[in-house]
Amino acid sequence: AEFERINTEIEEYAIKNTLLVKTEYYYQSLFIFYDFSGAPDKKKILPFLNKAIAEVNEGYNFTKSPIINYYLKNMQMAYANLNKNYLRARSICLELLDVVRNNKSVCRKQRIGAVYDNLSRCEFYLGHFEHAAEYAREAQKNFNLHSGNYGIALEQEFYALFAMKEYSQAVEIANNMLTSASEKELGEFRFSKYNYLLANALFKQQKFHEALQLLSQNREIAKDKAG
Repeated sequence: AEFERINTEIEEYAIKNTLLVKTEYYYQSLFIFYDFSGAPDKKKILPFLNKAIAEVNEGYNFTKSPIINYYLKNMQMAYANLNKNYLRARSICLELLDVVRNNKSVCRKQRIGAVYDNLSRCEFYLGHFEHAAEYAREAQKNFNLHSGNYGIALEQEFYALFAMKEYSQAVEIANNMLTSASEKELGEFRFSKYNYLLANALFKQQKFHEALQLLSQNREIAKDKAG
């Protein structure tokens, strides 16, 4: 009986490990869609996500694994965002926040920050700009200062402030974006983008000379044809 019990446990572990590996494969494949296609092709990615979500959901129901649930919620959120169902995406984000906060195997500050960053995006698209700014600030608290993710969270706050016509604060955040890392660390494109955003906020403040000075510089963003 003891041998059978141990053998059953080994088999269950092997099944759970296989399901986790498959889940991680789907999750990483999702990133590849974005990395290589820029703006993702919905005709390709939505059927992929449909299949992945169905299989990963079965895996979660079998294992009740928090890490599988974490990946599942991220894929469900991506699916909702691609369909511009931002209410659904926000709801999933809140569920995901609960998963990350309440499970030691999943809880990481960076993951909490990523959830808040996604919440900020959802609120922005829903037109809830004050909430978008608040969530962006919460995201910043969970990212390492001067990291790429910290800069992205600052950018989210900028968009919310700009939409609220809080141009003085937007200028301050844009300057923080530019000093969040060195020009080399930001990369030429992101450095150019942040200068462009700063110029927009300065223009709204009627600081036309300063805005023109920034815009007159030949920067990498001018080469961007993707929008």
